[in-house]
Formats: sequence, structure tokens, C-alpha cells
Amino acid sequence: MKLMRCLVGVLLAAAAAAAIVGWQQVRQLRSENELLRRELQRLQERSAAPAESKFKQHDEELQGLRALARDVFKLRGEVTQLRQVGNHLHEGASVAIGNSAE
Repeated sequence: MKLMRCLVGVLLAAAAAAAIVGWQQVRQLRSENELLRRELQRLQERSAAPAESKFKQHDEELQGLRALARDVFKLRGEVTQLRQVGNHLHEGASVAIGNSAE
């Protein structure tokens, strides 16, 4: 009987020690987890800033290229009109020269 009480006491002490060690590990892991979450958030914020800056820079460059493309189409239209006017003037001059030669 005495041996049984002693054995139960030892088992309870071992269980209590295991529980205390487990709780300490849980507390330590929670603390480490919180530190890692803060570090992750800090790194995400740091990496987001250059990405936004780069996106803005690409957007501005794209807008500039679109403006240049509009200018090119406009200039092509003007060149076409000038060629047509030039062809009409050339045809009119040829007719005028032909009429004066007769």
C-alpha cells in the first residue's frame, strides 16, 4: 500500500513536470510565432513599396508610349493628306504645262 502511494505520487509528479515543460514550450513557441509574424509583415511592407513604385513607373512609361503612338498615327494621316495635295498639284501643273505647250 505504501509502495502504491509512492508510485502514484511519483507518477503525479512526473505528469506535473511534463505538463509544466509542455506549457513552457507552448509559451516559447507562441512567442517565436508572434516574432515571425511581425517579421513577415515588415518584410511584406518593405517589398510592397518597391513593387508599387515600379508599377507606377511602368504605368507612366506606358502612357508616354501610347501618346507617342497617337502622334505617329496623326503624323501618318497628315503625310497622306500632303501626298494627296502634292499629287493634285503635280497633276494640275502637268495639265497646265501641257495646255501652254499647245
